[in-house]
Amino acid sequence: ELGGGRDQQYCQVAEGGPRAQGARTGETVAPRPGQGEIEDHGVVGVGREDEQGLRASQKLVEELIRAQGLPAEKIVLAGFSQGGAIVLQSGLRYPERLAGIMALSCYLPIASTVAAERADANKTAPIFMAHGRYDDIIPIDRAQASRDALLQMGCKVEWHEYTMPHSVCPQEIADISAFLSRII
Repeated sequence: ELGGGRDQQYCQVAEGGPRAQGARTGETVAPRPGQGEIEDHGVVGVGREDEQGLRASQKLVEELIRAQGLPAEKIVLAGFSQGGAIVLQSGLRYPERLAGIMALSCYLPIASTVAAERADANKTAPIFMAHGRYDDIIPIDRAQASRDALLQMGCKVEWHEYTMPHSVCPQEIADISAFLSRII
């Protein structure tokens, strides 16, 4: 869905099925790889991660960014849960500066490779991370360890915790709005 005024366009690509459409171009994107990326509730980088699927998803996100016809610095990558993991995977490694990254109720995938693979262009891109204290899908300690790993690499992380499970709450939406107002 493409919305906003002429100077404030945004693009939303929904993860609602096995295929998604590029919002601006209308092209069909290949089936989502990486199902099962969230298989373990251990700490960052521990457990089985579908690295091949994560990297395939990263390529799809990169293709979607390029297909929008917008400068990368006007694009915010946002995702929830597995989608949040994918935007961290993709955004930190994307070779052009992005406006920012929003990673909701997620963790940092393939954490051991981020420092070596992240792009200079996005080393200081603003990152909004939010998580529920009662998340039973991705425990908050895994998200906190992800945040800490990003901070240790010098990333600019804005961290928020909420009294909620694996979901989104009104205060989080207000905080997202404030974050977006600051970066775009």
